[in-house]
Amino acid sequence: MKCNKTVILSISILVVACIILALGNPHSLSWPLKCPLYQITGLQCPLCGMQRAVHELLHGNMKEAWSLNPGFFLFSPYWFVVLIGTIIPNLQKTNFIVRFCLRDKIIFLALIALVLWGIVRNF
Repeated sequence: MKCNKTVILSISILVVACIILALGNPHSLSWPLKCPLYQITGLQCPLCGMQRAVHELLHGNMKEAWSLNPGFFLFSPYWFVVLIGTIIPNLQKTNFIVRFCLRDKIIFLALIALVLWGIVRNF
């Protein structure tokens, strides 16, 4: 498989983001992005706590990461496959899982599930 610039750039961004989240503590620093929905309404969006969860995961604290946003663990594998399938188009031809995850109906269902998670987590 030939590596193109998009793949290299995407992997580089992912590595840099992981290094930043591993070295900086989003629990105590003011640099992490703040959720506008939470700031305005006090309601958590489906992604609230994700930065802190990734930080905890990178430090091996699975239980703490789960407590910050369990939806992150439930939805991340799917969105990771979608991302990889988008970045590396050849996988769409050769991999059934990538083809399945990139179907319009499946993406729509995943977005509905994400919205429902955002509603449920506020009860």
